[in-house]
Amino acid sequence: GLALLPESPPDAGRPSAILLSIHTNDETLAWADVLTSASREAGWRLEPAVSRAPSDVHPLGRAARLADGLDRRPDFALLLDVCRAEVGDVLPPAVPALTWLSHQSHIDQTIAARLGPSDRVLATDSLVADRLTQAGVGPDRIMVRPIPCLLGDDDPPPDWADRPIDVAIIADLSPLDPASYGLDLPTLAKVWQAAIDLIRRSIDRFTDADVDAMVSQAESHVAMKIDSPEVRGEFVRTLAGPVAATLIWQDLSQRLSGHEVKLTHRGMGWPADPGAAGLAGVPGLRQRDQLYRLAKCVLFAHPRGVAPPDLLLAANAGAAVAWRAHPRDHQPGGAATLLEPGRESIVFSSHSSLPARLKRLLSSPETWRNQVHQAADRCRRDHSAAAALAAIQAVATSCAAARPS
Repeated sequence: GLALLPESPPDAGRPSAILLSIHTNDETLAWADVLTSASREAGWRLEPAVSRAPSDVHPLGRAARLADGLDRRPDFALLLDVCRAEVGDVLPPAVPALTWLSHQSHIDQTIAARLGPSDRVLATDSLVADRLTQAGVGPDRIMVRPIPCLLGDDDPPPDWADRPIDVAIIADLSPLDPASYGLDLPTLAKVWQAAIDLIRRSIDRFTDADVDAMVSQAESHVAMKIDSPEVRGEFVRTLAGPVAATLIWQDLSQRLSGHEVKLTHRGMGWPADPGAAGLAGVPGLRQRDQLYRLAKCVLFAHPRGVAPPDLLLAANAGAAVAWRAHPRDHQPGGAATLLEPGRESIVFSSHSSLPARLKRLLSSPETWRNQVHQAADRCRRDHSAAAALAAIQAVATSCAAARPS
């Protein structure tokens, strides 16, 4: 295993590293693949151990794969959405780790113990960073670094005339009834419905920060109070997350449907578009990329202001990106830090303003081309895997310096 490999001084020009991940979804696999490819182009000696087959998750299989690919102990390990404690079977304590965590990571009060004492952490945005600090990870150990663009740009994106879709929405819609979330007491159902009515009435500029006050208002309206802090917390989180997202998407789609916009939906819960696969959920990464290459514009919205990796995927595919404004947009990893509003993307602060904004964009091929070219250039310059590696190497240098003797 790695512990048996000889040590040698780090080579700053050609670092030796391992990449570990135990997730098998296509986003994580693409994340690992683009980093591995870019590292080899940069001259790194990087050996990946990623779960692609049943044998890959076995400790001995992972250890053998890593040891076979290296002639000395690595300078550091790059862990994607996994902590040292979960890969301790193959990662010796003497190898420092850089742990890159996204919204799919399990972050709770055990996270500090699951990280190594000197391991550094990359958070994909300020929300993940905040969750880490709230769970006891020192802020001096955390750096925000968004996930890079997950697919390369080998094929030039289609131009305006070859994009038959005006606007694409890719999102799964969630249930709106409380029983689907285990909140099926009659008292909760009444408060729930009152809160949903309040969200719907303010959906034009709603954000997750509004939910707690809305639940209090709903409790007063039905003269019932949720006594358990734990139940109330789950109630608020569910309304502010999947339920609010569904209400937002439904309202945006309805507002666009009457404006002669060729709108395509993909994801669970939407009425089937002509030629779509009925009730299929959000398609895989490469299928989404193909859809983005057919769309002139892709719409993004999130009640908590999360900028998903697909925002860069769509921009890299040559589609114009439009997103729903949120106070977190200018925080590290927020949408406005990824693509500049007005120049590289469209940002709309209210649902009522969106149809006119999109009609202006879709009425001018030259305006559209200018925006998508600026955004694609930004992706290549700042959001490529090569750009991410440069940041990683700077942090990894301090990791290697902290290696236990």
